[in-house]
Amino acid sequence: MSVLQAGVPKSGNLWLYQILESVWAEAGLERRRFITGHPIYQQARSWPLSYPEQASVDVLDFERGRAFCRISSRFREEVRDLAGYCARASHVWTHAAISGADLPQLGRFDRIVYILRDPRDVAISMARFAFTPYMQEHFPHRSRSPEAYLGRHLTKLAKYWVQHVGSRLRQRNNLPLHFVCYERLLADLDGELRCLLQFLRLELDAAARQRVQAAVGFEAMRASRPNHLRAGRSGGWRAALSAVQVAEVGAVAAPMLRLLGYPADASSPAELPAVPARIEPAALAAATAAAQYTAAERWRDRAGQARGQLRQAFAWLGARG
Repeated sequence: MSVLQAGVPKSGNLWLYQILESVWAEAGLERRRFITGHPIYQQARSWPLSYPEQASVDVLDFERGRAFCRISSRFREEVRDLAGYCARASHVWTHAAISGADLPQLGRFDRIVYILRDPRDVAISMARFAFTPYMQEHFPHRSRSPEAYLGRHLTKLAKYWVQHVGSRLRQRNNLPLHFVCYERLLADLDGELRCLLQFLRLELDAAARQRVQAAVGFEAMRASRPNHLRAGRSGGWRAALSAVQVAEVGAVAAPMLRLLGYPADASSPAELPAVPARIEPAALAAATAAAQYTAAERWRDRAGQARGQLRQAFAWLGARG
C-alpha cells in the first residue's frame, strides 16, 4: 500500500505523519522509502533542517500534472516514473494544492489522507514558524515580528487555505480520500484513529492503539521537534487575533468555515468541525468564490515560486561544491 498525506502547512502535518508511521510499525507493514535510496540522501543527512528525520521523509510537489520529489528547499527533482516511485515509497507527504491535471498522478496512490485545521490557528502557527532559524535561513521574508508577518500575510494565508481545502473537496469523488480534522484528533485521538484504520483497511487491537497514541503524544514529539510543535491546542486564534483580523479572515473564508463547521467568530461556540458526507457543487463553488486570487496575486505567487526554485538550485549547486 502507498499512502499520500496532504494538508496546508502548519495544519498538524507532522503529527499526522507520526501517527501513520506508528500505525505502519504496529501493523507490521513493510516501510519503503524512496529518498533514502537517492544519491542525495547521504549528503542531506548533514543539512540543518527543521526536524531530525526530515531528510528521510518522502515529499512530493504536484504542479500541472508533474510530480517533483524534494528535501526542504535544498533539493528538488522531477519524478518521471511515479508508478516506480510509489513502488519504492509507502508513505509520502505533500503540501501541494491540486488541479484536475494532477488526478492521473494522484491516482497512483492507494490511499490519500488530508488533514484540516482552523485557518486562523494555521495563520498564527505559520507566523511563529516563520521566525525559527530554519525558516529564516531557507524561506527568508521581510517581516520583523510574528505580529507584523500576520499583518502582511493574513488575507493571503486565508485565501490559500480556502483554495487548498477546496481543491481536495472538489476531487473527493475522484480519489480515495479521507479527511482528518486536527481539532478532532485533539478531542478524541482514539476515535479518529479508529476511523483512519478503517479507511486504511487495517486492524489494531486496543493495546496497539494505545501504543500508537503514546508514541504520538504531544510532549513526546515536542521534545525532539521544538521548531514544529509549540502548544498542541486549538482555538488559540480567539485570544491572539483582533476582531478586525477575525473579520479579515472571514471576508474570504467565512463560507468555507461554515461549510466545515468551524466557528464564524470569537463569540461562536467552539464546536468540532466535520467534513460533510456530501457537498453540492454549488455550495463548494460558493465556499471558494470569495477567495479567488487576483491577477496581481497570481503573478506574485508565480514569481515567488520561481525565486524559491532558484534558491533550491543554488543551494543544490552550493552543496555539491
